[in-house]
Amino acid sequence: MPFVSSQGLPLGLCDRTLFVPGPLRDSGHLLGRPERARERPAAEGCLYLRGVLDRTEVLRLREAYFAVCDPVLLAPGTTPREGVFSGRVPPGLPPHGVPGHPAYAFVRSETFRRFLASPALTAVADALLGGPSVMLPRRVLRHFHRGARAARALGRRRLWADYAAGDVTAHLPHIVRASLDNRTPAMRLSVDVRFVRRGDRADPRRLRDWSGDDGF
Repeated sequence: MPFVSSQGLPLGLCDRTLFVPGPLRDSGHLLGRPERARERPAAEGCLYLRGVLDRTEVLRLREAYFAVCDPVLLAPGTTPREGVFSGRVPPGLPPHGVPGHPAYAFVRSETFRRFLASPALTAVADALLGGPSVMLPRRVLRHFHRGARAARALGRRRLWADYAAGDVTAHLPHIVRASLDNRTPAMRLSVDVRFVRRGDRADPRRLRDWSGDDGF
């Protein structure tokens, strides 16, 4: 029986109290029918969209991020684009996303802002929100290496997918989200962004750049 883990706790893929019988359904074909696209997250909590972002651009962002990390983090003979964990955390590295950690500066960089200006990403938000949208300033970047804890085990039912560079998951704001522990040598890089309809009032906590110690 196959097993994965979250926060170090084993989870059986065959346990129907935790996992649905199959992977998330690709909902990309629904973007041309916005009403149907909005129905799926209302029913299932999320919308899985395969290949929304250009794979090459995603890998360029991955390369740019790991290139500004301490070389100690990368396995000898590998490239920042590959992002292979060396098994060592650089000495003195601050907690993720706080001042002094590379993620803190990277989310404030022009490279990151250009990547998030993707018309494809904006088009998804416009379709799901039913009109012109605005991306909020708090934009989170996370990376996980083998042995890092990615999420708390919350005892909820989990949906899963075999994600690839360029895939996007859209979900309702109240959904509890958690990822599985990374068990591969390649480090995982993810970005969380939030949109509101243009003119709508936004949570003021999300109107500032993200910091790993901002408390939410």
